[in-house]
Amino acid sequence: MKTLEEFINEINASKELQEELKNASCEMLDAFLKKHGCGATAKDFTAFIKSKAEGEIEDDDVEAIAGGIYSQSIKPPTPMPMP
Repeated sequence: MKTLEEFINEINASKELQEELKNASCEMLDAFLKKHGCGATAKDFTAFIKSKAEGEIEDDDVEAIAGGIYSQSIKPPTPMPMP
């Protein structure tokens, strides 16, 4: 039996599995998991996905976000001459 994390990695690597999962209804999720040799339940699957969606972000993700950690020098504003 595949672990849930192993199966998620397999889904991420396969367009066919992604399409099959996308077309599966909530009621079909247990059958989908079983069909592909994953021992998790639909409840386990949804909890795992939800925890990953709400979990910590990676350093690479932070660097891609505006205002995140970014290696550039910040210059102070140029003073404007008084009239």
